[in-house]
Amino acid sequence: MPTYLICGLRVEADRPLPGAIPLADGRPDAVLREGVVSEHLDGAVQQRPFWALSDEAFLWRGHGLGRFLVRQGREILIEAEPGGSLEEVVPFVMGTGIAALLYQRGAMLLHASAVTFEGRAYAFCGPSGAGKSTLAAALCQAGAGFLSDDITQVAVDPQGKVVLHADGRDLKLTPRSIAQLGLDVQARTRVRSRIKKYFVGPPVAAPLAVAPLAGVYFLMFDRTCLAPAITPLPALTTAQMLLEEAFRPKLALAMLGRGRMPHMTPAILSQAGGFSLRRPEALESIDQSVAQLLEHWRQARV
Repeated sequence: MPTYLICGLRVEADRPLPGAIPLADGRPDAVLREGVVSEHLDGAVQQRPFWALSDEAFLWRGHGLGRFLVRQGREILIEAEPGGSLEEVVPFVMGTGIAALLYQRGAMLLHASAVTFEGRAYAFCGPSGAGKSTLAAALCQAGAGFLSDDITQVAVDPQGKVVLHADGRDLKLTPRSIAQLGLDVQARTRVRSRIKKYFVGPPVAAPLAVAPLAGVYFLMFDRTCLAPAITPLPALTTAQMLLEEAFRPKLALAMLGRGRMPHMTPAILSQAGGFSLRRPEALESIDQSVAQLLEHWRQARV
């Protein structure tokens, strides 16, 4: 069975995972396979409309699609409902399911895309539609290395440095971004039938498994903005925004608890700066944002 690098983990799967690139070899950290998944979770301590959580497992239920169960940070079982299909369930597994598995392992995840430049990692946070993926792709065209898209794992390495883990998955871009960046050749399959986004091979992938974090940028569109503007943020503001930008924040809070959520924030703040990046809404201005970021990194050495 093929194994994939997902948010720093080696995940063995009994089916091809769209948008993920198989590894040549390596012992897996976790497995993903088709199996029987109960509609109910024994010992659940939290229940939401789409999921249930116990001390050792996480159950996701998509009405009309299927279910998946995440256990002990090592296994994901998926099952389609009658009339549903695994192809429609897998995109949720690759987002929420992988996040649940990593949270079971105590990881910290940001809703962010990330690139490397001159050996340092930079993360771009923001809600869906903020342009994280497009900016990461444009930066890679300008010489940066692609690290991750949409989900980024933050960790502390054995030397005590805060690092970002590389992801082995493609970018997910809209047709408009693909056309603007001229990435038609690298565009692959559709992410999901109901979502008009496509997997796109990154222009340049970072060769590093991890890279030290140097800066976190919070993306903001500003209709009054004529040119991109980068502004340093106070440490307290950065800390608050990092908590808000956790991937699936309600899930993170439920699985990691209020005491552990901010555990890594002081380490991040002591090593990396937090910045707001205000940009014009027009996609055509993306080159301005890229030029300003590259100049910022070269001059400020943030």
